[in-house]
Amino acid sequence: MFILSKIVLYLFSPLLWVIGLFSYSYITKKENRKRKSRNLGFIFLIFFTNPFLATLVTNWWNIGEKDMSEIEIPYDIGIVLGGFTTDIPSNRDRIHFNNNVERLTNALELYHQKKIKKILLTGGNPRIFKDAISEARLAENFLLKTGFPKEDILIEDQSRNTYENARNVSEIIKSQFPDARCLVISSASHLRRAKRTFKKTNLDFDIFSTGISTGKISFSFNKLIIPSLDGFHKWDRIFYECFGLFYYKLRGYI
Repeated sequence: MFILSKIVLYLFSPLLWVIGLFSYSYITKKENRKRKSRNLGFIFLIFFTNPFLATLVTNWWNIGEKDMSEIEIPYDIGIVLGGFTTDIPSNRDRIHFNNNVERLTNALELYHQKKIKKILLTGGNPRIFKDAISEARLAENFLLKTGFPKEDILIEDQSRNTYENARNVSEIIKSQFPDARCLVISSASHLRRAKRTFKKTNLDFDIFSTGISTGKISFSFNKLIIPSLDGFHKWDRIFYECFGLFYYKLRGYI
């Protein structure tokens, strides 16, 4: 599933569809195919870069955020799902984050506001073919360097996807912290799949959305007409998560 998810990440990318269509229009020698692929490429380009449509669909898909102040009774464990570091080879004396970093930073805020008592980091080797330090260990090293107390860090460093996150974390909590109140912390676009996957393990938990990439619906000229490359990124995430839900349903993970 881990390798498949990496492949799907590229196959379900509208930007690659556009590039592929325009490339094909230059390669093919048949004028009819040239015209059709070029026209379809322009349609995709206009559609997927339209900020109004991207925001509209993203607002519908994402699970809304909850204010930290709404948490009145502290949770025993905040479960931080991986996927917030890069898998680009780099110096390992530091950590390099991606756009999902709010999974970790929001957990830190929740901890310091005494909304969660411990942080459970879940995430294994982020690379496809090479061995590497797990994402959970990377995050643990980062937290320790900032002065975070080691006794309040829990580690699950074998999982490589959401299904394994849920399965492994559930086993740890049920065996070591059977009465713990848990808060699953992940990106708003990812929580639909994460919530259903964790629910399948019969773990008792609540959810907390991070990285709310939504926006106010605007009918201004800029939002309705002017293209934005950010649209490609938003559609990437939605298509990826839709495929994830479909695949997890087929495999019985949700």
